[in-house]
Amino acid sequence: MNCRSPRTCSGRTLPAQREKIFQELELHEDEKFPIELDRKVYHGRAVLDPGLHQLIYLEREESRGELFFFEGKKVERKRLKLAAPVEVREPAGQPTATAVNYKQLDQVASGISEIQTPQRTFVFFDSAGEEEAISDP
Repeated sequence: MNCRSPRTCSGRTLPAQREKIFQELELHEDEKFPIELDRKVYHGRAVLDPGLHQLIYLEREESRGELFFFEGKKVERKRLKLAAPVEVREPAGQPTATAVNYKQLDQVASGISEIQTPQRTFVFFDSAGEEEAISDP
């Protein structure tokens, strides 16, 4: 069983792997970076409320990994809201700040298509694992 995300490693599914992921997140806590969501965001079954979130990226293979979203100012287990698979690319242009690019999922719901930081761009995948189309908000 592939149990990379602590959100999917719950209940009776491999608590040792879940603990390993949280230990890995603790090791990378000093690499966290903040983003501010200006709207409610849906990704799979997860819902992220507007406001401040701390993100930690864990690389799984070259140019791909998982981006973990923690609600608020702290990185704590109880604040973990989403672990999303992403592709990492060089930033387009020379961004000076972190920016969230949203996409419209339907008439009322928004998702994230990418997050741009000065160092790299995180491109989100849809639920089928395919790269999500990038659209303007």
